[in-house]
Formats: sequence, C-alpha cells, structure tokens
Amino acid sequence: MTALRRVMRILGAAGLLAAPVSAAARERPAWLTRVPENSATHAYFVGQDSEAPTLDAGRESAFKDAAAQVAAFIGSRVSGRVLSRRTTLESRISSEIRSSSHSRLRGARVTDRFEEELPREKRGARSHHRVAVLLEYPLAEVRRERERLEQADRELAERQDALCQGLAEKLSSARPGAVVRVASFKEASSQQRRPFSRILEDGLRSCLSAKGLNVTGSSQADLVVSGDFWQAGQVEVSAKAADKAGRIVAARAVRLSLDAVDPLWMTDDDDEANNFFSKPDEAAPRRAHGSVSVRSEPPGAEIYVDGVSRGPTPADILGIEPGPRTIQLRLDGYVPDAKEVLVEEGSRPMVRITLRRQTGTLSLHSLPEGARIRLDGKITGTTPSRLGEIPTGRHEVSLELRDHKPWSQSVEIEYEKTTSLDPELTKEDGALSMVVEPAGVRLLLDGVHVGDSLVGRALRLSPVAAGPHSVRAEKEGREPREWKVLVNPRATASVTGALPVAAAVPEPFHAPRLSLPKPPSLDRPDGMRYLNIFGAAFNGEYRNLRFLEVTAYGFSSTLGLGTSLVETTRVRDWKTTRTPVAVSWYQTSSPNPPARVGFDMVSIFPIKLYLTPIAHAYHLGENEFVASLQLYSSFCFWALPSIDGLSESSDNKGIPTGSVMDFGALIHLGPAVGMRVGMVEAQFPKFTFANDSYSAFHDRKFYLAADVSLGAFFPKR
Repeated sequence: MTALRRVMRILGAAGLLAAPVSAAARERPAWLTRVPENSATHAYFVGQDSEAPTLDAGRESAFKDAAAQVAAFIGSRVSGRVLSRRTTLESRISSEIRSSSHSRLRGARVTDRFEEELPREKRGARSHHRVAVLLEYPLAEVRRERERLEQADRELAERQDALCQGLAEKLSSARPGAVVRVASFKEASSQQRRPFSRILEDGLRSCLSAKGLNVTGSSQADLVVSGDFWQAGQVEVSAKAADKAGRIVAARAVRLSLDAVDPLWMTDDDDEANNFFSKPDEAAPRRAHGSVSVRSEPPGAEIYVDGVSRGPTPADILGIEPGPRTIQLRLDGYVPDAKEVLVEEGSRPMVRITLRRQTGTLSLHSLPEGARIRLDGKITGTTPSRLGEIPTGRHEVSLELRDHKPWSQSVEIEYEKTTSLDPELTKEDGALSMVVEPAGVRLLLDGVHVGDSLVGRALRLSPVAAGPHSVRAEKEGREPREWKVLVNPRATASVTGALPVAAAVPEPFHAPRLSLPKPPSLDRPDGMRYLNIFGAAFNGEYRNLRFLEVTAYGFSSTLGLGTSLVETTRVRDWKTTRTPVAVSWYQTSSPNPPARVGFDMVSIFPIKLYLTPIAHAYHLGENEFVASLQLYSSFCFWALPSIDGLSESSDNKGIPTGSVMDFGALIHLGPAVGMRVGMVEAQFPKFTFANDSYSAFHDRKFYLAADVSLGAFFPKR
C-alpha cells in the first residue's frame, strides 16, 4: 500500500470524507485565497490540487496536502531536534499522521470542500480538475502531539548520546589518536539499510567528533564503526568498532522504547524519494513565524512557550507564531518564573530570567542550649536559633557543645515551610579507675559486675557515662563496701579502699570500727558554691542577719569569694570607754554616763573571703551537699550605724558611715545549720549632731553563735 493510500485510509476512518461538499458551479469560497485565522481552540488548513487529472486523484492530493500542513504545523513547534535532515524530519511527522491508529487525527474535521473542472487550454487537450479542502484541527491535539514527539526525541537523543559516550571512552583508552570511520548500520533480520540507519550514522559521526575523536569518511581509517538494530519488545541498537584486521576494539549496546523510534524507520527503504511530502513548500501557503532567545540563571531550566515544553536553556526557539507569548522557566529547586514577550516575524527578542531558589526555614532548639550549629559543615550560630533562606532539599545538621557528644541528622527542607528539630544532647563519657585491696575483689558498677580488683594496679573502665554512679566491692570473708562516685565528662574518677576482714562473731561495738567513714579529703569536690536567701547567726549579745548571699569557691574548694545584698549586725554591751557618747551625757544630773550602750550596723554589699581547710561532699537523698570547716573574713566600708537613744527615723540620719569587720571560723553541715565563733570590730569617726558632740568609736566584740539559713553549700564538679 502506497503512502498516499495510507493517508486516504486514515482520513476516511476519521470521517473526513463525509464532510459537506461545495457544488461545482458555486462561487469560489474565500478560504481558497485566505486561510482562516486560528481560533482559541482550533487551527485551520487548506489543502488543494489544481492540476488533478481526475476528481478522485484531486481529492487524494488535496487531503494529502492538508495532512502535510498539519504535520508541518505540529513539527514547527519542535526545537533542538536530533534529526539532521529535513527529509528525515518530514518522514517522522508523516509517519505520525499516517500511523495505523486513527487516534493520531482524533478531532480533525473537513468543514468544507471545493471542486471544479477547469477548461481545456488547447483543442484536443484533456480537461483537469481543481480540488480544495478546508481542514479544522483541535489545538489541544496539537499540544498533545508536540509533547509526545518532544518526549520521543529526548529519549532518542539520550540513548544516542549513551551509545556514543560508551564507544568514545573505550576508543580513547584502547586506541588513542586512531582515525575512525562510521560505516553502515543495518536492520538485523533483513541486513538492509533503513531510514533509522542514517539517523544512527549521522548522529554518531557528529557526536564522536564533538568528543575529540578523529572521524573521517575515508576508507583508509584505522577503525570502522558499524552495527545492527532490531525490534523485540524494545528497539535494541548494537555498535562495534573493529580494526583493519577485523578485531573488535570496542562495543556498546543501548535500548529504546518503541515510542522513541518511528515504525516506518525500521521497515521503509532508505530512499529519500520515499518521502510523504513531495513538495510541502509548494503545496501549502506559507505562514509567518518568529523566534525568541531564552537565557536563564542558572542555565538548564526547562522552557515552556504558552504551556508547551521546548527544551532546556540556553536555547533559541524557532517557528513561533507571531503575537504575545508567555515564556515560563521551570527548574527543580527554584521558583518557576515567567515573562510575556511579543514575537514578530523576522525578529528574535531576548528573554533573560534569573530564577530564585526555593527556600525554607529550620528551627533548632537543644537541651541544654548554647550548642554550636553546623549546616552542611558551615557554622551558622548557636541554639536556640531560627535559620531562614535555606535552599530546599536535603541538608546535614550537626550540633557541638562542650562536654557533650556531637549530634547530627539529615533533614529535608521544604519550600516555604518550617522544619523544627529539638534534640537532647548527651554528655560525653568519662572513665573510672578502681583500686581496691585485696586482689580478687568482685567489683560492681551500678549493680553490674565489671571485673575483679588487680594486684598493685588499678582496674580502669572506659567509657563510663557521665553522672553519679554506685561502686560496690565484695569478697568472701570480707566486709562488703560501697562508694558513691561522680564521673565527669572527659575526666577520670577514682575509687580507692580496702575491704576489712569479716569478724567471726560480729559484736555490736565492732560495727562503728568496721564502718569508719571515709576521710573527708577523699571526697573533696573540685569546687562548690553557697546560695542563701536568708541567714542568721545569733546569741544573747550578737545578731547577724544576711539577705541574698552568694559565694563561689575554687582551687579545689580551698578559696572562696562572696557577698550579700544587705547585712545587719547588732551588738549589745559595747564597752563604755569606747562607745560614742554625747557630751550631753555629762551635763545631766547623773555624774557618770551610762555604763553600756547598744549599737546597730547596716552593711551594703560586704566583701567576704573564705579559706576552707576541710570540705566533704556527700549525698542526702537525691541531693549532694558539702560539709566544711572554713575561716572567714567580712569587710564593709559603707556601714550605717544606729545608736540606742537616738530616733531611728530622724536622728540617726545624721550619723556618718563607718566600717565593720567580722572574722572567725565557721563549721557548716552543708544545708541550713552551722556554728560560728569569731570577733566583730566596728569603727566610726567623731561627729556632731543636735548640739551634741560624739567621740570617735572603735571597738570589738567576741562571740560564739549558731548559724541557720535558707540555703546550702553545693559541690560544683
């Protein structure tokens, strides 16, 4: 069956021959000289033959011409096609139109037909006929066909490139610098050349040259590339390169889907005369077309012209109908963007679009806070933090914090969404060294057996989770013993001791001897702090009140420095000779001044120094405290006195400030309770108030007082 008959069969199957026919004698319709403008939904085509010897031949030729224009219209939108020859392109389009499935022309309709017999030009000459058809074709079908053809072309280009790449790599490594000739590709079963042969050969020649190989058409080449192709569910292509002796130097095979290769390419003869469109430019009226150049930053974005894909940027899109067009760019990870452009015949406007990255937000909180954040290896701040403008996609997030194990996680950032992470960081491990005598003592860490004690050396465990632990030692014939130990991150805690021999007959009075407490110095903390909301030290003559008191200890808890917001000291029975006494006392009826006088002092932010010879950390329930013996000194140079006999609200306001020193020894159990013994010394200058002169005051008082507080001493590991 000829190509012409195949077209007629498809057009007839689509119902095109059943369209209304114009009377032979009627006026020529306007669409003969002016093709109707395309509507929003349909395109129009006029096919005609003015030299048909018969009406039947004219009808076939006119339908053939209309079908050719439909094919050209569909193909005119295709850019960057891999087919190198125009005849091959036309063959591809024609095969789509004349395919056995009439769905390719679904919706096509002949809206009018004109036929007329033309008079003989010379006596004896045969008459001839003019036949024309007006074909209406849906634009939706045009878009569908274009997208299908473009998809098929992309697959064909990708597989051709894969075939070329495989051959080029092997030839470059096996025979560098060799001269290569691309010979014939044949259909495997018939060993005949087909239209697909030229497509493969031309594609390989240009591709191998682009990849740096020396490609020639001469028969004197060092290597010859040839191959076969066949259809078996898919289209398979096999290529090989052989030297002059026939030895195969390189080989490569690829597969394509059936839709990527036209069936007629596999069966028709490789003859350019067997082309469906004999004279397409003469058969159809030319349409005006324009073009547009599209560039993007970054390149590689997919171009859509009025919603139809036209390949990646950068590209020059040809064959665009004049008029306003929408150019849209899409690229994974970027926000789609579009511009309106006016396409005119003969012009090529430039469209440049810079795409904006799609970004999201990452919210990070950690426990504890203050961890350093790394996003894809780059430091971006500390937790808690909210990081914005992060490109969409997968990223690596890591957190780093002193004395804690590093934390990392892969996270997917979504466009215009917030991803939250709230990790809890784990402290770094420490180590534990245990020396327990005698040898062979069974050692248990938190109830789990970890080994036996060794002779003359420590049993070291690493890693050990940071935090409090319990160590128990037990051995037959010995009294068991247990220690509480705090393991710090990246530090080694130690346990030393010996198990005493178990008594044969336990006696009650032996119990204290067998369970002697560990010397306090062995459990001395590295540091400690004293926090107190309110404290008081008092006896019959001495009273000291402290508000909001804070002290920090360093150097293995040996030295401490602290202060309090306000501190008041009340001392009664100062010595008369050193008490500030007004001159008016000597002008009273009594010949002698009073024997003893009370005296109040208010100190603001006193300076306190501590020396701690003994400190012992211990557990009370779930809390840890420090019992200690301390030597202390307190200084204040802003003390405000309040003297008995003067009105506190008015008289005392005129008394100048003085200084107070309080020093002594403190024994404290850790929380709440302690004992002080020391001496308080006060000094104030002389002053005049209310016509009375007060002598300078300097005196000291020894005291022994109980100390209670709403606070405690805490270890700081």
